[in-house]
Amino acid sequence: MKKQLLLHTAILSALAVSARPGDDGDIMLNTSYDSIDSVPENFRSLYSEQDGKAVLSKVVGLKTQDDINRLQGALEKERNDHRQVKSMLGKLGDRSIDDVLADLDRLPALEAAAKGADNIDEQIAGRLQQETAPLNRKLNEYEGKIEELSTSLQEYKTREIHRDINDVVGKFATKSKAIPEAIEDIQFMARSIFEKNESGDVVAKAGIPGVTPGITPEVWLVELQQNKPYLWPQSNLPQMGKSGKVVGGNNPWSKDSWNMTEQGKILRENRQKAEQLAAQAGTTIGGQRPN
Repeated sequence: MKKQLLLHTAILSALAVSARPGDDGDIMLNTSYDSIDSVPENFRSLYSEQDGKAVLSKVVGLKTQDDINRLQGALEKERNDHRQVKSMLGKLGDRSIDDVLADLDRLPALEAAAKGADNIDEQIAGRLQQETAPLNRKLNEYEGKIEELSTSLQEYKTREIHRDINDVVGKFATKSKAIPEAIEDIQFMARSIFEKNESGDVVAKAGIPGVTPGITPEVWLVELQQNKPYLWPQSNLPQMGKSGKVVGGNNPWSKDSWNMTEQGKILRENRQKAEQLAAQAGTTIGGQRPN
């Protein structure tokens, strides 16, 4: 608001100066100059370089001559196109496009009939084409509509899946105390990693480098917290324990954070999560510590 007020004040000042009759210091601003050096010094901040010229561009709502020329050019093109179409359709007289198409459909049959009675097969083919042509046009029309609807449906499904992924990832990211401003970035990353399985659960896709297929967003966030710690406040990042191992927010099945007590706790609370964490670390529940 303050910037707009300053701009308006500058313009009003210029108008006030130019309105003084007989004053040799009158200033008349052009919408463009050959260079920024040609612009009156006090008003150079209102101009920006475009196509090698200094153009008045920092005034809200101002339309330059170039804008008007482009608009007039587009309008003239639209009018010319309309005139051409109208001229072509005018050649049909009172007949509609459907009437012309119907005549074209009859043409093969008429040509075959003109060749005489010996061309029975050709006449039958021509008559068949005449009868089926309108149906084929309708079929093509409906196929186009079906394709449009299928595309719209797929786009809708994709939006729904992304919304569900955002909701689940957002919930666990908040639970893990990620920086609020970073949650949108975490959700963006998750949309390329996760999908919904047949049961409707949000799980990691197969073939994503560095991500174990089938893990939940909650397990993925444990790994992400270590790989991208800047997405979490320092106070919530994993800390070094007395043993020299990283503790808190880690995978107790991993080599560096191996902790059988924590494994048992997670296993009792959520076996699926335990299995996913073990798989992510390259081992299994009850398996050996990764090398």
